[in-house]
Amino acid sequence: MEVDFQTVKNLLAGPRKRGILLITIISVLFMLVGLAFHIATLSPSLSPLRAYRIIASACAGATLALAGLFLQAVTQNVLAEPSLLGLSAGAYLLTGLAYLLGYSLIYYRYGLTLVASIGALLGLSLTLAVYRFVGGYGSLELILSGIAVSSALIGLGELIAYIVYTLWSIPLIAMSVGTLAYVLPSDTIILSTTTAIGLFYALVAAKSLNALQFGDVHAQSLGYAPKRIRIVTSLVASLLTGAVVATCGPIPFIGLIAPNIARSMLGSENRLLAIASACLGASILLFSDSLLKFVGTMCGLGELPVGLLTGMVGGVFLVASLKRVRRTG
Repeated sequence: MEVDFQTVKNLLAGPRKRGILLITIISVLFMLVGLAFHIATLSPSLSPLRAYRIIASACAGATLALAGLFLQAVTQNVLAEPSLLGLSAGAYLLTGLAYLLGYSLIYYRYGLTLVASIGALLGLSLTLAVYRFVGGYGSLELILSGIAVSSALIGLGELIAYIVYTLWSIPLIAMSVGTLAYVLPSDTIILSTTTAIGLFYALVAAKSLNALQFGDVHAQSLGYAPKRIRIVTSLVASLLTGAVVATCGPIPFIGLIAPNIARSMLGSENRLLAIASACLGASILLFSDSLLKFVGTMCGLGELPVGLLTGMVGGVFLVASLKRVRRTG
């Protein structure tokens, strides 16, 4: 990939400088506070495992942020994100089926990641099918279709997870709200690899995703194939979502919060958005997991699922985003 230094200079010029500075400050601050919470609850005998968890939480957050950014690009909908379009629910359902059909898969995380990615793609496909079936034509109809599909798939997934727990005491049902309590050392390799894949694809496909923002006709006039862009980008988003769900369960709203904060500060250029979203997603999830780990330890509550906090904050963020979308038309 050839680097055009003049283009890079132009991207970093003007009002974006302040946005880049703010995002850097926010990301560094969240990461430092998150690390401080981890250190406050650190046991020397568990320090190697805690290091794996820190890396995993940062990579999972970055991966989900990139998945959300890709979904927003292909749907032209700033509200799109894995947990709202059925990807997380589909991945969770197929993860449960994989355990049910062969519970030893808990030790084969690479295969499980592939199965979860297929489930994520299935969830997205069902959402789009429902959207077309109801005659949807706007952002809100797409999100409502995704919520309907997600509710159905999560319900089935939790039923299967309960059966798996009853048969083999595998705590898959505890992962239904998203938690890093069951992350294995090998999961850091999976999550860091998918993060790298997402960043690489974002940088390579940035120009085509930028062109897609102005419509299919504009993208075609520049020599891009909109349908192929959407298919490939959806596959990448499914892979990223599947990797997180297979290792941490469905963690909601990181893919909504991080890209939208980055977009509000940097505009819609996808190269900058990808890097900024990944940094924000990593710092937000690391901070959230560390905070709940600290609170749970101090209050004697044990492991508190990180999805509880991201779900509450994300719900408020979604309401604010809906209001903004309605106001801007």
